[in-house]
Amino acid sequence: MRKFSLIAAAVISSVYAASALATPTFDFHGYFRSGLGLSKDGSQTSYQLKNVGRLGNEKDTYAELEFGSELFKKGDLSFYVDSMVSMTSDGANDGETTSKTDKDKADFGLRQLNLQIKGLLDFDKDAVLWAGKRYYQRHDIHIIDYKYWDVSGSGAGLEYLSLGPGKLSLAWVRKQSNDIDYRYDDMEDANNVWATKKSVNVNFFDARYALSPWEGGWAEFGVDYAVPRGTTRSENNGRPVVIAKGYDIDNSLMLTALLSQKHNYGWNETVLQFSNKGLAHHAVDSDGSWFDHWSDCNNAKGYNIIDHGDLDFTKDFHMTYVASYGYAKDLSETIDNKKLAKFVVRPWYQLTEYTKAYVEAGTYVQSTKYLSGDKDVERGHKLTLAYAIAPDIGYKARPELRFFVSYLHARDFNPELKKGIQSYDDTNKYYKRDYCIGVQAEAWW
Repeated sequence: MRKFSLIAAAVISSVYAASALATPTFDFHGYFRSGLGLSKDGSQTSYQLKNVGRLGNEKDTYAELEFGSELFKKGDLSFYVDSMVSMTSDGANDGETTSKTDKDKADFGLRQLNLQIKGLLDFDKDAVLWAGKRYYQRHDIHIIDYKYWDVSGSGAGLEYLSLGPGKLSLAWVRKQSNDIDYRYDDMEDANNVWATKKSVNVNFFDARYALSPWEGGWAEFGVDYAVPRGTTRSENNGRPVVIAKGYDIDNSLMLTALLSQKHNYGWNETVLQFSNKGLAHHAVDSDGSWFDHWSDCNNAKGYNIIDHGDLDFTKDFHMTYVASYGYAKDLSETIDNKKLAKFVVRPWYQLTEYTKAYVEAGTYVQSTKYLSGDKDVERGHKLTLAYAIAPDIGYKARPELRFFVSYLHARDFNPELKKGIQSYDDTNKYYKRDYCIGVQAEAWW
């Protein structure tokens, strides 16, 4: 009788598990932007959008389609699979392809594919164990499309683990530095032609702690430790090679601290970052977690301060803004220091329940001082007027269709050095001033 009961229990358990797996949920999320514009050369143009603002300053068609499904659910235990594909192109023609030889090429990518298990830990049901390819807790500033904290890639981790008043997240993510020059180390001539390209893995170990210290406040602290593949010397087809022309890049560190605060007039967030060695470029000219293998940067240090937010002056009059300053030194064997300051404001007025008027103004200045004593300064400005239609109130209300006109000014104009506003009509022209008139649609869901 006991044996029969055990068999019956096993059958019932199997049927229950099968029924749980037989009716998975299905979630569909996504993002896209697309439109057309007219500038001096006839095409839609774009200039320094991460420095002077993205409104009326994007020339591409871009989309992300995310599909997720909870494949198993029992009590607090959940197994969730998430996936995302993306597409980007210049939107110039219909029927764009992925052919390497096709001029009208569209790039498709697998951006996410991961498994997330929640509720596995009896002592902390909110903790999530995950593995796979993932956008990992990205922090960004929407109006300049700038991701100031982003170590997305293939990895694994445990996130939202309760610890004191906050949550601890730990992750190991692997990214890759592509197109590193290399040569075989057993060649007689050290000045031989370098082999084409090679890729180097960079492992990121990410730890972050987040909490709400008081009502309306949010604080987060993080450490990212980047470890390029153990040495610049490795094997390729059984032969020793030297990566990046002998630059032996050390492990690198990035520290991030942020404080967000809601208040009666909206919200703002202040971010402080320190980075060194291969990650120091992050402070002045790159977002995400780009790792520099191309320069002798083991003495490099970078500092970044950002403030951004949304201000509500009246019920209908609002403004979104970002101000930042970055400084880095010893970025290469030729650079003494580099500085980048940017300021972008987007005031907008709600005209009717479904329409609004935008103004976006942006300016930036970037200076590079070389060890030789020379100094290079770049400056640029943008002004955009737009009329938008959206189903809700707020600058992030989507979907949105907008009509815009933009004025672009590159004070660093120098066609011989290929500086300024680049033409997109295959003539390799550069302009000091340009304009763009266009229509764009954008949505996320």
